[in-house]
Amino acid sequence: MSEKNCSREILLERSVALLAQNGHMNDWYNQCPIASGICGSRNCFIDLVRWDPKKQRLYLIELKWDSDNPIKAVQQILRYGAIYLYCRRHKDKLNFVNNELMSATNIVLQVVAPEKYYADHGGVRNCLEQARKSIHLINNEPEMKGLTISLDVLSLPKWFDRLPFSNYKEVKQACGKELTSVGKRVIKAFNELSPAYPEEGKER
Repeated sequence: MSEKNCSREILLERSVALLAQNGHMNDWYNQCPIASGICGSRNCFIDLVRWDPKKQRLYLIELKWDSDNPIKAVQQILRYGAIYLYCRRHKDKLNFVNNELMSATNIVLQVVAPEKYYADHGGVRNCLEQARKSIHLINNEPEMKGLTISLDVLSLPKWFDRLPFSNYKEVKQACGKELTSVGKRVIKAFNELSPAYPEEGKER
């Protein structure tokens, strides 16, 4: 990360990556390349990935703070989910047969952002309803046997409405081997994610 890049979204993403690297948030990864160089895309990365090998569950996470809007964020994570499905269905030709992530039984597509990020965007719920209906149809396709997909739009807790650091040096200090109270605050925030638009009838 460049010392000059003080984007709050990037700082938060890198804090999670450093916490994972230093053993505080196991099985989390960042900047996972997904389709760079394809169809005119220069840089195409998933912000955060979490892999739970015990449950064979793969989380693909679009992290937002100041950029775009919730509907665009949902569209982005749906696109990444579609690319995953394509790669999985063609894993033989793409030489992904031995890739552990191709054995996931549950793909969880998530948008994660501060609670205020979702304010004043009345079309988000309708967008989610339509997306979830489509996902439900996909899950019922015969070739999806042993694999399900879900979509969540999650809010960081209300108390985490401001980042506890303003530059990369502070991120490194907070999220190193010796965990500080600031690093613990980031971990707590991700442990307390809650659905901004819960799926009707879905247990949590």
